Amino acid sequence: MALIASYRQSQGRAVYNGEWGPQDGGALESRVRLVTEVRQQCEDAGVGWAIWEDPVNMNLFDSQAGTWLTEIIDALLPP
Repeated sequence: MALIASYRQSQGRAVYNGEWGPQDGGALESRVRLVTEVRQQCEDAGVGWAIWEDPVNMNLFDSQAGTWLTEIIDALLPP
């Protein structure tokens, strides 16, 4: 993130971190930590971000149940 922030500052360009996310194979606690850390680092560095939701291997939403994976959503949108 330091390299990205340095580039952003030296070039005067906006930087966007898109299409990242935790794959379903990892433990939920680990995935929550990853989401929290990436979001915090992006926000601290002034880098825009968007997480990728992929129903095959990076679920944030259960379309059959119509529910969100609240632990991940809470990490993305803290109070």
